[in-house]
Amino acid sequence: MRIVTLGLLTCTLWLAAMTLGIHNAWDNIPHTIPTHFNIHGEADKMGTKNTILLVLGTAWVFAIGGFLSLKTPRGLINLPSKIPAEKLPNAYEIARQGGAWIFMTSCLLMTHLSSTLSQSSNQLGPLFLLFSLAVLTAVAVVLFRLFQLR
Repeated sequence: MRIVTLGLLTCTLWLAAMTLGIHNAWDNIPHTIPTHFNIHGEADKMGTKNTILLVLGTAWVFAIGGFLSLKTPRGLINLPSKIPAEKLPNAYEIARQGGAWIFMTSCLLMTHLSSTLSQSSNQLGPLFLLFSLAVLTAVAVVLFRLFQLR
């Protein structure tokens, strides 16, 4: 549990630094920035710089959600399969920690995206793919571990 909390804290600190950096550079960011990228990672749609605020806000929701998921009461966790009663405490712990990992990787993805948008970059780069795979891997691992308990 400590490594999950440390990961969430690190993500939140990175997000706070990114938010501060974007706040300080706001006047230097062009009004029109790339907002959509094709399958090759190249910009194919432009929008206003206010899109950065939407992406940063989403990242903050993921960061806060990660911390909240560690304290989620059992009654609010909907498990995806029929798990025997003796294995439920383990399943709830997997769901809590897994939820935190999913939120953390999603926060990293959104933070990277807001960084890319604030630089008016016309390409997403390999980190976007890496963070996207991290989110999908976190979801797959949680579901795999929960289905193993059946």
